[in-house]
Amino acid sequence: MEIINEQEITANWLDTDSRTHIWEIIYKKENEHLNNGETNEIKAKQIIKTRLLKVYELVVLFSSLSCAALVGISDSSNEDYNLLIIYDSIRGFGIVSSSLGAIVSLSTCMIISALPQQHIIDFLHTFMKYSNIPVFTTVLSIFSMMTCASLQFKKPVMYIILPYSTICFFYGLYIYNKLRKKMIKLIDRTSKITE
Repeated sequence: MEIINEQEITANWLDTDSRTHIWEIIYKKENEHLNNGETNEIKAKQIIKTRLLKVYELVVLFSSLSCAALVGISDSSNEDYNLLIIYDSIRGFGIVSSSLGAIVSLSTCMIISALPQQHIIDFLHTFMKYSNIPVFTTVLSIFSMMTCASLQFKKPVMYIILPYSTICFFYGLYIYNKLRKKMIKLIDRTSKITE
């Protein structure tokens, strides 16, 4: 499979073409590192397969833990009826979201594990259309978990905890975005050096 180096790598989380291109560059670098050759190409595909499995195994784990936490979280001690409706709605949304993320990630792991090495890059092109689903559903379920944890308390404490948990959540996304941008710059710089 020929890898196109002209494609731009972006930091846009929704750009699946850029995500696919990142994995193609990683594949190419691993293949070059293994000094090219038919058996080395298989080794490079095995490396990509292993890395993909690790990523989506982690997503399955976090989705499952988030779902369990949301199911196990006790009813809110808040007495405001409207807040209880919001609490239950967010909790339900988080449970369903984390379940969807776990299902897609688990399916992906099972398929990738069964897939012959020679088809891994072709599968990657198809899968990238759906790759954001498990990540975003897990992020949404974690946000739901943090929000529900904040809404557990009565109003005076809730007014302190809710803004803090919201800030922590968005700060976590900020850190992820900064690290992802750095990774993209490193991969993009590496791909331009070898062109």
